Amino acid sequence: MSDVRLQLLCRRPLDADGVRKVESVLAKMGAQVTGRGAMTLSARIGRELFKKVFSATPAQAARPANPADDLAVPVPTELGDLVESITQAPTHLPMKD
Repeated sequence: MSDVRLQLLCRRPLDADGVRKVESVLAKMGAQVTGRGAMTLSARIGRELFKKVFSATPAQAARPANPADDLAVPVPTELGDLVESITQAPTHLPMKD
C-alpha cells in the first residue's frame, strides 16, 4: 500500500535552523521530506506509522463537502511554534477520455 503524502504549512518563512528542526521532527516520526517551498514542506509517511503518530486512519477516497476538514491532522507539539497546519495531500484521480 502506498505512503500517505503530507503537506505542512509553516507559520512564517523558515530559516535554515527552522527547516532543520521541522525535518528532524518529521524524521523522528518516520516521515521523509520530499519537497520544500518558501512556507511549505511536503513529506511521505507509511500508512502504519501514520496511524501510530496521528492516532488516526488516513482519509479514505470518500470526502466531505469540504475535503480539507477530512484531511487535516494534529500538529505535533514540537512543531507548534513553526507549523500552522498539516494536511494529507488529496488523492488525484486521472481523467479518462
